[in-house]
Amino acid sequence: MKAYGKRAHPDGKTYWFKAAQRKRAAIEAVISHLKTDHRMNRCRYKGFQGDRINVILTAVAWNLKKWGAHLVAQYGQS
Repeated sequence: MKAYGKRAHPDGKTYWFKAAQRKRAAIEAVISHLKTDHRMNRCRYKGFQGDRINVILTAVAWNLKKWGAHLVAQYGQS
């Protein structure tokens, strides 16, 4: 595997490395959705505490959205 300008990782062909890369790809997709769907492209609050508030509120919104979809799938829409 030739990488242009970079060397391949020494463990690139091992099972654990490939599994970690798959997990990373899944997590990056979630982060991308959070940034676009829940306006995390810019922090609305000041300082470190503001960053924490922004992340917590976004995580709550994401989890409520998943929970609501699960309930609709389980019980149907009423």
